[in-house]
This record gives sequence, structure tokens and C-alpha cells, in this order.
Amino acid sequence: MKFMVLLLIGEGSQAQATQTELRRVVEQTLAVEDELVRRRKYVDSHRLRPESEAVTIRMTPGGGQIVESGPYAGAGLRGYFIVESESIDEAVEWTRKFPLSARMRAEIRPIQAGNRISSYDITTAGRKRPKFLLIFCGSEANWDAYSEKQQREAVDKHNAIGAQLFAQQKFLDGSRLMPRSEAKTVSVKDGLQIVVDGPFAETKEVLGGYFLIESDSMEEAIEWGKKTTFGYGGTEVRQVWETE
Repeated sequence: MKFMVLLLIGEGSQAQATQTELRRVVEQTLAVEDELVRRRKYVDSHRLRPESEAVTIRMTPGGGQIVESGPYAGAGLRGYFIVESESIDEAVEWTRKFPLSARMRAEIRPIQAGNRISSYDITTAGRKRPKFLLIFCGSEANWDAYSEKQQREAVDKHNAIGAQLFAQQKFLDGSRLMPRSEAKTVSVKDGLQIVVDGPFAETKEVLGGYFLIESDSMEEAIEWGKKTTFGYGGTEVRQVWETE
């Protein structure tokens, strides 16, 4: 089973941290990544550029689209890991190894199995284009109000866009996430880690899935984001923080 570990931190919280604290967080996170790799539990991970650089595409009541600067819902997503685990409880134990604090928490979401687009054979050798995360957000209540046919059509449309990206050698990864009711959250209070069932905070708008793509520019990534925005929600476009 695959799980997405969402690392959440407020923009202001990172600004308040000292360089020593930031370096310690990075070093501890890399140590957990190394252990995941050694244990063959590591699938993927990326650090994202600040939410202040995000762009969001939303649907209007009339069925049009608007493009806005900033994140979709301001959840404080700073990065993510995808891990292979036997159960969500094992995924939680891996998550507890990350340098969580009062400033940073983690939400663990199961990735829906049997997703066709996640089975593509991706080869990225020699490719140097910037990477962007297209985050599909929306209301689970609105999604649940769709008929089975409407849900299937929405999934098929996303799969078709994934196929277009793959054909242009711009698709890297993509999956639907299981509902937030199946999530677990690890946070820190008074110096102690706390694990709770469900998301960190109940919100109407949630992350329902994602595409990780390559693109020549933010403008091109936004155009792909427009294609994935329809119906019940919106798309947040975030550039991946590239390391030398």
C-alpha cells in the first residue's frame, strides 16, 4: 500500500525559525529519507516552493475559470513523501520519525489503489525541465453529491489529461487520495507527539489528488492546471524546490 505524508507548516512559522533549526530539520528529514530508501519503503518526495508563489485556478458559478495568485486553501503544504507500507499504522510510525514540532505537523493519506495513470513507465534521464505539483482541491461533499456516472466521467477526464502529459514526456506521477476520513495526523503539543484519526482540521476544501509534471514555465503549468480544473473544485499549482 502507498501513503502520502503531507508535511504542513505555516509560512510565518518557517520565517521565525533560525538557520540552525532549519538545518537540523533538513538533516533529520534526509536521515529519515535514507532509512526509507534502505528499507525499500521510499517511493518519492519533494519539497515545494512557498505558498506565496502558488497560483490557483478556480471555477466560477457561471462555469468559467479564474486564475489567482496564492494557494487554494492555505493549508501550509511544504512538501510530501510517498511511502510504501503494510498499513496506515506503519506509515504513521515512519511519519513519527520526521522532525515534527509545534511548527510542523503531518497528515497521512492512503493513495487509492488501481490508478491507471500511476502505472506509466516514466523515464526522466537527461531531462532538466522544472517540476510542478498540480494539487486537485475541492469539497468532498460536492464530490459525494455527484452521481456514479459523473464521478466516473471526472476520473476519466483526469486520466485523459494524464495521458496527454505522458505522450509529451511531461508526466511524472499522479494519484487520487482516499477520503480525509481515512487520514491520520501526527502533531506535537507540549513536546509530545499526538496521533489522531482524521485530518488535522476539518475544512470544506481538501486535497483529493495530484499530478507531478515537468513544464518549461509556470505559465505552461498553469495551462495544464486549467485543463484539470472543472466541476466541483480547483487546482493549486506549486513549483517543486529544485536541489543542485
